Amino acid sequence: MAALVALFAGYLVLLAWAVLWKLHLPDPGGDLRAVKLVPFVPTADAGASAVREVIANVGLFVPFGLYLGVFAPAWRWWRRAGVFAASSLALEVVQFVFGLGISDVTDVVANTAGGLIGTGLLAVTSRRSRPQAPPRRARCRRDLV
Repeated sequence: MAALVALFAGYLVLLAWAVLWKLHLPDPGGDLRAVKLVPFVPTADAGASAVREVIANVGLFVPFGLYLGVFAPAWRWWRRAGVFAASSLALEVVQFVFGLGISDVTDVVANTAGGLIGTGLLAVTSRRSRPQAPPRRARCRRDLV
């Protein structure tokens, strides 16, 4: 479990680097501050959300969904969605405060979707890996013999 926690911590560092600095070295003193509140459409400060960027944002949070599914398996999907949305919103606020890019609601939506996809993938794979109980009818016949 300690190794999994270490991997998760490393993932969070890479996630912050990818979201805040787009995998480049930090550039202190950035001055790009804009907020885009309408998802997926162009605004005066920013163009429409590029499909490639939306897919990348979804992909960035899929591992988060996997990790959260492992660390908090009893949580309901809506609680996990809240964690994904709050984490993404926190990153967008940091982006705005430090002038690191445009804070975009599209990113929050895409990141939340990515986290839920990761959670769903974990649920599907864990269901398939569990041993299946024989159908009830088959169990009844076997018990009678």
